[in-house]
Amino acid sequence: MLSKSGVSQSGDVYQIGVVLYEMLVGIPPFYNDNITILYQNISKGKLKVPKYLSKNVKNLLNKILNRDPNKRPTIEQMKKDVFFAGIDWKVLA
Repeated sequence: MLSKSGVSQSGDVYQIGVVLYEMLVGIPPFYNDNITILYQNISKGKLKVPKYLSKNVKNLLNKILNRDPNKRPTIEQMKKDVFFAGIDWKVLA
């Protein structure tokens, strides 16, 4: 989105990751009060996943918040991740 090149399914996966991260941590990934630094963090900063999160959620966040859209899982692959093992997606549809 920062590059203004449109949104894709990979972008949707990234946004799910942003929301999940914020729900678990309390602030968005790459957060900074200074908008310029925030954009720099999003573009080039290292994702900091707190140690108190489970290994499963850390792995999921690292996959879906990958800067390279081609390396992110699809939505279907994400739904099959071990983190979501107890979710019956058909019931939610």
